[in-house]
Amino acid sequence: MQMCNVNFPCKDCTDRHVGCHSTCEPYLKIKKEHQTINEKIREQSSKESALTDVQIQGIRRMSARRHRRETR
Repeated sequence: MQMCNVNFPCKDCTDRHVGCHSTCEPYLKIKKEHQTINEKIREQSSKESALTDVQIQGIRRMSARRHRRETR
């Protein structure tokens, strides 16, 4: 899964002022959607990372066994 580019509504906003992110409905809506997408990306990345870790551990075990046989 790839990162998505979200266009926040702040650019060229005429109502923009210091601290407006806490009250701006369009911003809060897009921010929530963006957080949901990022959570899915993190979850998928975590699953892929766990699978890769298992594969790497298996390769290391096979390599260690092979190395022990060759040195005897």
